Amino acid sequence: QFEGTPINQTLVNDLAGGGFIAQQRNAVLVGGTGTGKTHLAIAMARSCIRSGTRGRFYNVVDLVNRLETETRNGRQGRLADHLTRMDRYARMMAMHLHAQGRRAHLFNLFANPFWRFARGYVLRGGFLDGWRGLVYALVKSNYVRQKFIKLWLLNRGYPI
Repeated sequence: QFEGTPINQTLVNDLAGGGFIAQQRNAVLVGGTGTGKTHLAIAMARSCIRSGTRGRFYNVVDLVNRLETETRNGRQGRLADHLTRMDRYARMMAMHLHAQGRRAHLFNLFANPFWRFARGYVLRGGFLDGWRGLVYALVKSNYVRQKFIKLWLLNRGYPI
């Protein structure tokens, strides 16, 4: 699969093994548009998750903008704190649902976050709050998505 490409197969296999995580290091994929960075990042995250590690990746532009805004406002670390807290809550809820025997299906991974967004933004009038209502509805929708992804993984025997 790597023949005829400039991709270093040994490096890709090492990254998929997750050794950089044990060394408490990050992996940054750099390249032009359409070179397969997102594809590799997803494959790396899947491989690490299957071996019992949590994985996450960011779009650099969005991450830098968010971190820059935090720095400008003197609120460094707020993004990391919020993401950690939401991840912990989603994990706890997924474990609770799993203990109750609840199962997550592929349908839940798409329908439940959509319903949470629609309920918060449309039915409860989040749109009246402008961009703040939109962000709030998106954050809550993402929490529901994370919860059902974690439940889906638990149902299939993967650690979260």
